[in-house]
Amino acid sequence: MYYKPWFKLSCLYVGSVVGAGFASGQEIMQFFAIYGYRGIFGAIISCTLFMIIGSIILIKTYELKSNDYTYLINPILGPKFIKIFEIIVLFFLYIGYCVMLAGSGAIAVRILGCNVNIGIYIMSVAVFLVIINNVEGLATINTVLIPFLILAIIIIASLTMKSQGKIYFSNLHGAKVFRKDWFFSSILYVSYNSIPAVVVLSTALSIIPNRKTALLGGVYGGIILLVMSLFIIVPLLIFSTDLYGVEIPMLKIAGRLGRFAEYTYSLVLLIAMYTTAIGNAFGFVKRCSQLLNVKIYIVAAVFCISAIPLSKFGFIKLVKIMYPLLGYIAIVLFITIVLKDFCLLFIKFFRRYNKAKL
Repeated sequence: MYYKPWFKLSCLYVGSVVGAGFASGQEIMQFFAIYGYRGIFGAIISCTLFMIIGSIILIKTYELKSNDYTYLINPILGPKFIKIFEIIVLFFLYIGYCVMLAGSGAIAVRILGCNVNIGIYIMSVAVFLVIINNVEGLATINTVLIPFLILAIIIIASLTMKSQGKIYFSNLHGAKVFRKDWFFSSILYVSYNSIPAVVVLSTALSIIPNRKTALLGGVYGGIILLVMSLFIIVPLLIFSTDLYGVEIPMLKIAGRLGRFAEYTYSLVLLIAMYTTAIGNAFGFVKRCSQLLNVKIYIVAAVFCISAIPLSKFGFIKLVKIMYPLLGYIAIVLFITIVLKDFCLLFIKFFRRYNKAKL
């Protein structure tokens, strides 16, 4: 089946951002739904920024003929700091992959009732088979899986809302202590997800034929993220009082529709983990392959095998370690790269506009 390049790029973008935290509803709950209806405005702001960020990264990737994220970051940080930053990013990608691997084991236990190791081994093999096919393989698998992910979230959320009859929001105004922080939270969420987006999109040169495609890939990627976010936020606002302390809110919401819906959403979570795992793994393996001058399949094999023992620490434990570190790193990246590039693009546009007027 033929897919337009911009659609491949937007699916690649969404796949790099949407992970287990997003699809489970936990991230959406913490960053948006906890603020009530203000969280909807926060989601709109975040996804608008995602449109801008994705477009900037893809356009710069095309213009600079980038092969990896260092092409984008090096001019900003310089040769000294780029080495430190690169170590941090590679560490983040490795641990992020381990988190998804651990999560896949937990989901396998829930769906199949099998040993956690089976889920981890299957995910490892599935990731390995994709990343050895370079960015084309990554783009193809995301193009197939992301539409299913979107459709499943929309259908389950819609059926859940319809089952209520009259819609009543149990958390319309949000938790009192958090109401004023919704704007900062929306910005933090974007910065939180900047690293995987930069790492994955900066390798997409082979599927970017021109600037227009790069722009459309970023814009439509942001639109898809907005649609998915809204279809998760609304059910969370409706059932908020029943979801406090629940680790996977959307799975509990899906469970209201019966076993089939619960199992279907478990599959959605698994797909979200898979798309994130292959994004992290690909970014790590490709860069290490370049640095060490070793064939990609060798690095991929070592990477996938070495991550298995760490993934057995458990999904929740790894999330508690990983996510705070990710937040601090991402804020630095967001400020130094995204905002700076956006300002430069705005200045260029303003100058061209003034010349056209003259």
